Parts: sequence; structure tokens; C-alpha cells
Amino acid sequence: MIAGENRRYRWLQWSILVLPYMVAYFHRLSIGVLRGDLTAEFGLSATAFAQIGAAYFYVYALLQIPSGILSDTLGPRRTVTVSALITALGTALFALATSGTMLFFGRLVIGIGVSSVFIAVLKMQALWFEEGEFATVTGFTAGLGTLGAVGAQTPLFLASQRWGWRPSFLVLALISVCTAILCWTIIRDTPRAVRVESGGHRTGHRRETHLMRELAATISNPRTWPPAVMFAGVYGSFIALAGTWGQSYLVVVLEVPPAAAANLLTLVVIGIALGGIVFAWISDKLRRRRVPMMITSTLCLVFWVVLVSGLVREVAALRFLLLAIGLTSGVVLTVLPCGKEVNHPDFSGTSTSVVNVGGFLGSGLIPVAMGVVLDTFGGVEAYRAALLVCIAALIAGVIAASLVTETRCRNIYFQLRERH
Repeated sequence: MIAGENRRYRWLQWSILVLPYMVAYFHRLSIGVLRGDLTAEFGLSATAFAQIGAAYFYVYALLQIPSGILSDTLGPRRTVTVSALITALGTALFALATSGTMLFFGRLVIGIGVSSVFIAVLKMQALWFEEGEFATVTGFTAGLGTLGAVGAQTPLFLASQRWGWRPSFLVLALISVCTAILCWTIIRDTPRAVRVESGGHRTGHRRETHLMRELAATISNPRTWPPAVMFAGVYGSFIALAGTWGQSYLVVVLEVPPAAAANLLTLVVIGIALGGIVFAWISDKLRRRRVPMMITSTLCLVFWVVLVSGLVREVAALRFLLLAIGLTSGVVLTVLPCGKEVNHPDFSGTSTSVVNVGGFLGSGLIPVAMGVVLDTFGGVEAYRAALLVCIAALIAGVIAASLVTETRCRNIYFQLRERH
């Protein structure tokens, strides 16, 4: 159990750590509404534009396991502070880019910077919150963090139209520096660290850990991967819609005005924020992971099929449809506890990072695959063909959800070992 003073302090820490996560989420979706500006200024093809957007996700996915190791060894405080400073550097490079290659490099550095933030937040939650609270708090983390993604839709579109996209990103670089200072000043890695600094004494002993052995065990554990695949299919499709191609699809195919399209995509982002909170809370309350995940991912697939069919074209109806897609996409927040609960409890950062790889591989590969389809076929109908990539990914996600191990919201690692 967490002591009284630490129960209060944990919420202060959590609120500070959410700030760099909001910045990370902003960058995740920021490139979609800038397609017109970037394509005109740098002469980018559809594939080149998608590759610039995907640079963030490639390096993010690649660094998830190292990020988990850093969180388990260095702790959230050092990890997030350095991450925020690297993010500031990448943001400044992106803002000052003079070529498509520099845009790609800037996004790559941003991806390096933000790659450790969410895993570090989850590690802090595992250390400071009770097991039965983990999914619920994760939902709130993602929900508030998604406010950054809201900023990457209509607010960024309006700011880029009024002041230009470069000044907007320079301001964001300064914000990242400020979050680094706050994290270093306020964050403490464990409740014990707070007690020691306030005059207490260290008790107990540090458990001997075998990090690389447990990392290998996590990767080779077949129960780790169904939630990762589900994450890849559902979240990768969400990113393709809200962060890369949704603006173009709404404007070119459905003939929605650009400003209205940005507003519609804001609803998708708000939806995933609310859905993440609601479905994580439901999962914790029901003490079930698999069935809510299967039902909700199936509904998400149905809503996507309706969108791709083109039958819904009125803005009022699109508001409902896109909000529904966002809400049901929020079920991805329940996959992260699934990885943590079937692997060694002392290495929650590492096991969660392995599952997180799936989500960000999907987020990098799906939009690029869509860009290849667009460059290959061309024309208005190519957009609908490109969105079939998302349908295929969502089908894989639904199948994977049915294979997730039911843990009843507790760590069952040692029970699984006893069975074998």
C-alpha cells in the first residue's frame, strides 16, 4: 500500500509527467494538417510526405525496448528530463528545416526524444499506484495527453495559417525545455526516495534483478504479442486517419472544406481520449481485459467500414462517425496492462515497452503503405483504396484481441510459471 503523504505526492508527479506526454502526442499527429504547406514548400510526393510523418514512429518503435530498460534502471526522472531536452532539439531542427531531408531528420530526433516518455509515465504509475488502479490511471494519462493531439488539429491549422508553421514549432521547442526543468525539479522515482529526502530511512534491500534475462523472457513469451498486434492494427489505423491522411481524404474524396475537416479530425482525437479513459475504467471495474477488447475493436472495424464505403458524406453525420471511431479506438489503452500482467512484475517498464512496439510499428508502416497506394494508383478513388490498408490492419487487430490472455487485472506471471 502507498503511504498517505505519497498518495498525495503521486498525483503531483503524475500531473507533471503528463505535460511532456502532451507534447509527444502533439508531435504524433501534427504533420497531417500541414500537408498542404509542406508539400508546396518542399515539393513532396505522397510517399515522401508519409515517410516524414513515419520517421517519428520508426524510431519510436525501435527505441521502445531500450526505453523500458532505461525506465527500469535510470528511473522516470532522469529518463523524461533528457527525453524532453532531445524533443526540444528535434522540434527546433524541424522548424528550421530547409529541405525534405531536414524535415525527416527533425522528425527522427523528435521521435528519439518522445520515445521514452510514455513508458516512463507507466513505470511511475506501476511504482506509485496500486495494481487495480493501473489501467484506470493509464486511461487518464492518455486522455489528458491527447489534449496535445487536439492542439495538433484545428489550433495548429489556424496558427499555421496566421503565423506560419515554423514559429509554431519554435514555441513548442521552448515548451519542451520548460517541461524538462519541471520534471527534474519535481519528479522522484519511488515513494521511498521521497521518504529518504524528507528525513526517513531506507528499509529493506534491493532485489537482485536480471534485466536482460527477463527482457528475453518477455520477448519469447507468446502471451506478450497478441496485445501488441491488436495495438498495431487499431492504433496504427487511428494515426493514419488523424495524423497523416484523414485531412486529405475528407477534403479530396468527401469534399469537406479544409477548416471543417480539421475540426472533424479533432473529434477523432477527443474520442480516443474519452474512449481511453472509459474503456480502461470499465476494464478495471469488470476485472476483465479480453472481452471488452474484442467487442470494442469489432465495433471500431464496423465504423471504419462505413467511413471507407463513402456512404456518409454530410458533415453532421461525419461528426458522429468520426467521434465513434475515436471512442472505440480508445480500447488500445487496455492492451498495455495485458503485457505487464503476464510478465515479471519487477520489469513492468520493459514488458510494457515490448507491447508498445506493436502500436508504433503499426503507426509507422500503415500510413506509408497508404502513401505507396496513393502514388501507385493516383486519383480520388486511390484514397479509398489506401484506406483498405486500415481495414486489413483492423481485422488483424480484432483477431489478436481474441487471443489476449485474461488476467483478471492482476499479475499472473508466477502462476503461469507454476503451470509449466
